[in-house]
Amino acid sequence: MITPTFYGPDYVQFDPASGAPFTTIGNSHGNNKGYAFFGQATYSLTNQLDFTAGIRYDHENRGLSQYTDYQKDPAPATLLNPNADYRASFNAVTPKFVLSYKIQDNMLLYGSYARGFRAGGLNTNATDPAQVPYQPEHSDNYEIGWKNTFLDNKLKFNLTAFYLEQHNQQISTAMDGINALILNVGEMHNKGLELEVTALPVKGLQIDWNASYSYARYTSLLLYSADAKAVVNYKGDQPINTPPVSSMLAAQYTYDFVGSKQKLAAFVRGEYRYLDKYYFDFVNGLSQPAYSLFNAKAGISSKNFELNFWARNITDKKYVAYGSFGTFLLGSPKTYGTTLIAKF
Repeated sequence: MITPTFYGPDYVQFDPASGAPFTTIGNSHGNNKGYAFFGQATYSLTNQLDFTAGIRYDHENRGLSQYTDYQKDPAPATLLNPNADYRASFNAVTPKFVLSYKIQDNMLLYGSYARGFRAGGLNTNATDPAQVPYQPEHSDNYEIGWKNTFLDNKLKFNLTAFYLEQHNQQISTAMDGINALILNVGEMHNKGLELEVTALPVKGLQIDWNASYSYARYTSLLLYSADAKAVVNYKGDQPINTPPVSSMLAAQYTYDFVGSKQKLAAFVRGEYRYLDKYYFDFVNGLSQPAYSLFNAKAGISSKNFELNFWARNITDKKYVAYGSFGTFLLGSPKTYGTTLIAKF
């Protein structure tokens, strides 16, 4: 990384470190470029056993230019963010492997591993040049699954177990309690189960249900604590916006008008969604208790248009969709409407 630092011509008019009155006005310009190559191939070991291997190469360039102007005013004791240019490059090779076994035509078992990559970057408001760059984030993803179809494809059943490890997680935090920076301060693991079921019990009726359970915890999370006035390890905390249990159940009945050249159909749909308790902050102080939502929709459709009438949050459940310190955004209340869609 190259970090030439210099001061503009207005800086020589006075000495900020001496306490002479001044105001700083900062401007930053970022330049990001990247490219990637990837490929994948599958080899059949037997008539029932397939092995798939893939690989991806990512390269990211980050650039940051900071410019600071000075105007006479009450001065701080130290000078922050002089004019500077920063450059950083990040690259990674991430593989993927899948082994799948077809027990029979309607039943498949598989296991997979994939490496994840998120490029690092540059902080615009760092006062220490050493804190300007932050490093890449990596993940290791393990998964085993069982996919099935029964009753001439009228019943579909998929079950997945997963385990995820995140390393050097990029989190916005203030190590000094003042300047918030993106730093690599998190190590997290997440394990759980996912279930998907689709049923076609009678003509025109489709029922979908999915549910998931996850146990996600930080194995290390170094954040500044205003109470302790020091960096604290919040090991064992739950990641934000990660409910342990979530589920969605939907049923839709569609009636097709036989003989219609426009493929005219009428439909009615109902949805139920459940979310377990989850947190809005990394220290697990702000949370949303578990809640449920009910939605409904009915309408007609054809090849060229769809007209539907819908209702969302029918029970007018009050919940917080987003939360932060001093800021809360409520979820949408009971809402009714109609939508017309034209297809060309």
